[in-house]
Amino acid sequence: MQLRYILIIIFVSVTSLYAQNFTEGFDVVDSIYTNGWERNNNSSPSGEDDWVQDYGNFNPPPSGGTNSSIVVSYKSIASGQAGEISNWLITPTIVCTTGDSIIFYTKSFQNTSYPDRMEVRLNKSNTNDVGSSSSDVGDFDTLLLVINPTLTAGNGGYPMSWKRYACAITGIPPGTAIRIGFRYWVTDGGSTGSNSSTVGIDNFEYKSVFTGIEEETPLIGYVSIQQNILLVEVPEAEEAFGLELLDISGKRISFSKHDKKAEIDLSGFTNGVYLVKITYKGKYLVKKISL
Repeated sequence: MQLRYILIIIFVSVTSLYAQNFTEGFDVVDSIYTNGWERNNNSSPSGEDDWVQDYGNFNPPPSGGTNSSIVVSYKSIASGQAGEISNWLITPTIVCTTGDSIIFYTKSFQNTSYPDRMEVRLNKSNTNDVGSSSSDVGDFDTLLLVINPTLTAGNGGYPMSWKRYACAITGIPPGTAIRIGFRYWVTDGGSTGSNSSTVGIDNFEYKSVFTGIEEETPLIGYVSIQQNILLVEVPEAEEAFGLELLDISGKRISFSKHDKKAEIDLSGFTNGVYLVKITYKGKYLVKKISL
């Protein structure tokens, strides 16, 4: 594979307003609803169940604490009935930008017998509007991820052990206020339905690509990829600058320091989207590249 294109970019670092990293381990679920999280059961016919503290089926969770995860179940439908489950868990307002990531763990309790499904949706309007019926998504109209879309039972369906997922935020200008919705969505669910058991979520993390930015000082950088070689130049760098490569979830692949120019061999990288982070004297540069 040979890529021949040149990008000339003027990077502008932004303030720490955009570096909104936070985590939620769901150690005490009742407390999250006083800290900006919301829940909304739009299931039909609606039951008593909502997003609550794990009651023992999901130990040990990734966070390690007893019952320290949040769960929702088939009881989203009224007792003794079947219907369409649409039960939402909504994050607080998040100030984000393209390149930020959502990371979390999830599992099902009994997907082998009663398949589960969950969507992760983005709301660019920063509201809690999930519509008025089980088929509505309201302002959460951008689908980031769906787990077990075809309601497959057993292997190949919803994971039965804790599994890590990462979703990338794209197409969002810096400083945009958003909300993320986890939608437990199962048709023919409920105690008399063919589908739906219980799903849990743990170790939610929001990671910003702008972590640590402190000032609004422009920095000119030149980036190109020629024959699988990443070329980076920072003309004003009189001392070594830092160059970090990350995957789209924010996991570091490599870090190195260079004087004015850098050449990184990308021939061993698989096709996909990566982030290039450049740091120099408190300034912070981020660029997304595709292979």
